Amino acid sequence: MGNIIGSTIATFTCNSAQEIKDRGGDYDWVLNPRRAKNCQFLLCVSSQQPNHRTGFLLGKISGVEEVEGYKETHDGKVRYMINVSEIATINIPKVDFKFLNPVKYCNLQYFDIDSSKLNFEKVDIPQKKSIDIQPISLSIAEAKKSLALHYGIEQEKIE
Repeated sequence: MGNIIGSTIATFTCNSAQEIKDRGGDYDWVLNPRRAKNCQFLLCVSSQQPNHRTGFLLGKISGVEEVEGYKETHDGKVRYMINVSEIATINIPKVDFKFLNPVKYCNLQYFDIDSSKLNFEKVDIPQKKSIDIQPISLSIAEAKKSLALHYGIEQEKIE
């Protein structure tokens, strides 16, 4: 499948190999999730110095998910994380990444990579941290005070 056009997503990323491994994937991408889910490999190319344009990691894609909270904090824009189940360290200097978009759908042959010759290691998928949300209890006076501060009005004007 590595030779099929579009079987790989290449990202021009500022994320390090350790960050990608720790999070279980490369993250904060604008992409087509249906198309991305049909890809087999993630190729990470560094956008940072001193390894600018160096392909440093190849991952086996295990899924694509929306980055939680991004849409709410960034004007409704959706970003995705490309999850990987296994990764292999690579070193391909001077990758030709002259695309307008930092996400490229392609195949491994474009980058002259033979995945069968790489040693992949399993990625421990991080457990999502559960947040114990306790209900907030406010008196009416405290609520009026908070609303007055938020809206910049006198507390007496809040009914």
